[in-house]
Amino acid sequence: MSGRSRADAGAAAGIATRNGYVLTYRSKNTAHDGAYRTLRVEIVPPVGLPPLTVRSRTGYYAPRQ
Repeated sequence: MSGRSRADAGAAAGIATRNGYVLTYRSKNTAHDGAYRTLRVEIVPPVGLPPLTVRSRTGYYAPRQ
């Protein structure tokens, strides 16, 4: 990786870190069945902003009792 590429990657990582959010989720399905549950996160940017990128898991396994 060239010095320029590293600088660009570092700048992009810094921007992503400063402009990130952490969301929490609590399922209404309280069954402890070990089933896979899908997640979908959608965002609508305010008018005038460029498209936004979501980085999230596509799902999770419910705990088993």
